[in-house]
Amino acid sequence: MMLRVLLCCDGSMLSGCLRLILTHAEDLTVVGEATGGAILDAARELRPDVTVVVSPALTIDDAPELSALAEVTKVVLAAKGENAHRAVQAMRHGVHAILSQEGSAEDLLQVLRMVVISDVIIMPAAAAPELRGELGPWHSDRSRRLAAKLSARQAEIMLLLAQGWSNVQIAEKLAVSDATVRSHVHQLLSRLGVRTRAQAVAVAYESGLISLLNPDSVLRS
Repeated sequence: MMLRVLLCCDGSMLSGCLRLILTHAEDLTVVGEATGGAILDAARELRPDVTVVVSPALTIDDAPELSALAEVTKVVLAAKGENAHRAVQAMRHGVHAILSQEGSAEDLLQVLRMVVISDVIIMPAAAAPELRGELGPWHSDRSRRLAAKLSARQAEIMLLLAQGWSNVQIAEKLAVSDATVRSHVHQLLSRLGVRTRAQAVAVAYESGLISLLNPDSVLRS
């Protein structure tokens, strides 16, 4: 399976380096490059499997642009190290993975494959303090309303999504088919009022739903 990648990067040298890295991967192909202002049109035209956005071409603060792009393609955002802790904000806009620009080329390739093939959500370790803050030992009215919309199975799947599990992994753990998991995830997104798994995880954290579903979450340890 050849994965189609679109690059969004302001610096020509960095863009060239990324293209070289991706070209050496047998299962990845770069279908195009665009800067921040033209990336949405390029994504709509080229329909890549995933778009790699390198800050500052777009940043976590470019909420409308990231949200629009995430409706067309899966988005992997390479952010500056000092902004990696803001992963939850990026997820609210539909970004599937956020990486520090200090990461390795192998990290990038692995994340691209996981995001496209396994449909997982990936956050940097630097986001842990923000997640702990979001989790808090409180249960808001909103978290209770959201929890009431979920079946026991959907609540279980929500916790697994928050840990970055793929549909295949969830199916194996719950001893059900991939189709059953996809159906549950679709219903879960609908009941939370979001479009993507990343947005579902962001909502679950910011509302306190994760804490309500699992007060002993490993992310609070």
